[in-house]
Amino acid sequence: MKRLIISLLAMALCAGAFAQWQIDPADYRISRKDLARAREILDARAPLPAADGNLVFPNPAPGAQWFPSASLGLFLHWGIHSMIGAQPSWNMIKDYEWGGEYHSRQEYYDQANHFDPQDPDFFRHYLGAARDAGFKYAVLTTRHHDGYALWPSRYGIGVKQYMHGRDLVREYVDACRELGLKVGFYFSPRDWHYPGDRPDSEWDVATWGKRGPVKDTVRNRKDFEKFFAYVLAQLEELLTNYGKVDLLWLDGMGWYGIQPQELCTEEVYAWIRSLQPDIVINDRWANIVNPDNPGGTSMRIGDFTTPFECLTPTYVPSQWWEHCHIWTGKGGGWGYNTKGVFRPLSWFMEEFVASRSLGGNFLPNVGPSGAGDMHPNFYRQISLLKDWMATGEESLIGCGPTPGVERSNVPLTTRATHSGQNPESSDIWYAHVLPGFKGQVSVKTDRRPYSVTLLRTREKIDCIYRDGFLNFKLPEAMRGDINDVVKICFSANPTELDPVKDAAKMKSKKLLLFDLDATLTEHRMPLEPAARELMEKLCEKYDVVMMAAGNCPRVYHQMGDVPVPIVGNYGMQESAIVDGEFRIIREDTAPADTAFFDKWCRYFREKYGYTAYQGDPIEYHASGMVTFGLLGTAPDKYEKLKFDPDKAKRRAMYPEVLKVFKDYAVYIGGSTSFDFTPKQYNKFDAALRYAHEHGYSLDECLFVGDDIDDGGGDSHIRLYGMDYIRIYDYSKTPAMLRFMWE
Repeated sequence: MKRLIISLLAMALCAGAFAQWQIDPADYRISRKDLARAREILDARAPLPAADGNLVFPNPAPGAQWFPSASLGLFLHWGIHSMIGAQPSWNMIKDYEWGGEYHSRQEYYDQANHFDPQDPDFFRHYLGAARDAGFKYAVLTTRHHDGYALWPSRYGIGVKQYMHGRDLVREYVDACRELGLKVGFYFSPRDWHYPGDRPDSEWDVATWGKRGPVKDTVRNRKDFEKFFAYVLAQLEELLTNYGKVDLLWLDGMGWYGIQPQELCTEEVYAWIRSLQPDIVINDRWANIVNPDNPGGTSMRIGDFTTPFECLTPTYVPSQWWEHCHIWTGKGGGWGYNTKGVFRPLSWFMEEFVASRSLGGNFLPNVGPSGAGDMHPNFYRQISLLKDWMATGEESLIGCGPTPGVERSNVPLTTRATHSGQNPESSDIWYAHVLPGFKGQVSVKTDRRPYSVTLLRTREKIDCIYRDGFLNFKLPEAMRGDINDVVKICFSANPTELDPVKDAAKMKSKKLLLFDLDATLTEHRMPLEPAARELMEKLCEKYDVVMMAAGNCPRVYHQMGDVPVPIVGNYGMQESAIVDGEFRIIREDTAPADTAFFDKWCRYFREKYGYTAYQGDPIEYHASGMVTFGLLGTAPDKYEKLKFDPDKAKRRAMYPEVLKVFKDYAVYIGGSTSFDFTPKQYNKFDAALRYAHEHGYSLDECLFVGDDIDDGGGDSHIRLYGMDYIRIYDYSKTPAMLRFMWE
């Protein structure tokens, strides 16, 4: 008897291990309601009505317009295959060229018994790191061709049977929303685990594709309708249980003996939009794209097209499009790379630049581990990307495409600073000098640039402009190993507006950016009631943000907790009011060379006679910004105010200070000090970044500040081209701007 019990237990364990690939038809038994809906769509002779009444590509709904400027998304192939670092699904086909190391169906599906990530915050870990490096959306494989669903679906196999119904899709969606990332779902309409989908011969390349014609077409059609109903039922779950879904990445509907034109692409897309009016959908419903058939099996129909899978983009395929590729290498394919091998960031940048220069988005793929987290090398790569983005983001994220591939021997991107500009007429062009490029850069601009600088350091580039052509060569000392971006600016014609003459233009602005000290109040003094009333009233009619030299907490408290966003330390820090509370939402750090600053600030004190000071001689901010107060960090506030009211003392020192601290941006700040930041930080670029992130063009912005002249903290506003009001007496600012809210 004991021997019999042991034998039965062993058989039960084996059955559990092999249950996944030994299909149970009961898991796929579809309801009559779902079957009726499938037949309604299959029998439709015209597209079903979309949410807006017309099926137009790309989706014209306001909520879909984020896509073309999103620029960078993260593709996540994750599932039971991640346990063994296998190529998703294709790994089960014996001798398949693109399948990686072969695993039988038994081995592959047995991983469902082990797939159970324990860390509840793993999505937040790597999605947060990606967000901080510039990624704007993510796309998770909710179900691949293997049929394993990451949500507790009513049908098929997945977490419902093997993880007690844990909803991994819900955890992913919650993390994306918390981090401000757009939510994308990958979903494979194909399901190789579905009863009757494929005979055993399809799992071996030697016998693959040799099924012969369908013998009973009537029966095959009925089986297809049931499968079609199953696919729509799962899609409905994904599109109705998780709130707003921003993107749907389909990967090929198919049934043996059914032609692509029978798959009702437009009818299905109309139905999807009826559930999610703002969604963007790719071009792979009836269009099956496989590694051995990159051209696809049908026409590309969707809101965005995807013709460049693992191929560097070479042309513009459609109005909206996306380029996906595998960031890892040497094993794992689209899945988890157990060795943590990543292609270098220079490769990443070449693909990213190729996409953005032609107006597409880049979707690099990294597969998480079976435990849910990323390989440590992912975080190393992301850290390098974040460092590059600190200065280079404006040249790729949200930028415009090239003004013409024929115009340069390096890729170009553009940024329109005023509404109505096309790429050719944009005021800013970016030349991407990638590591593999050697020699002289030639750009046909047809107009003389105002400035040509290395974006990373703001250093001027020696160049020649003649007969419509700009030519330059980056010195070896300026070259990096990722992507050297040269910023070409054509406009330096900001307008200093007059509140009397230009009142109408000022009132038409949408984003108001305010300096604080000596614009709304005296240096480090609290807001007076009139200034506070001004800010509160303006906030009712406009979006208002503070653009400060000081750090965000100090500015917030100085303003008496007026609830406005603050960009502090010349763009190194940003705060916002979140759920009624003040929070730092971004903080760039660049530790200062304290020995260097100590040495040279002591030199200037001795040379110019400022050896007596109160408090500390230098203030080192947490961000890395440095303030050199000639009277120290804690002088009497009234002594500060009368020390250098016209800044003449510091202007006399400025040329020499600028020469010594040539690797920094140097500002005549406050009432007694010089401010130093890494070169990429200034109020214009900080303002432009904020405006772009909040959907404003440059001509919708108005800056209000006092320190506009060369060397002043607001000087880049004038130098780089934003409309501004110059404040001469902060006490008169409330009366001067009263007309804007009355």
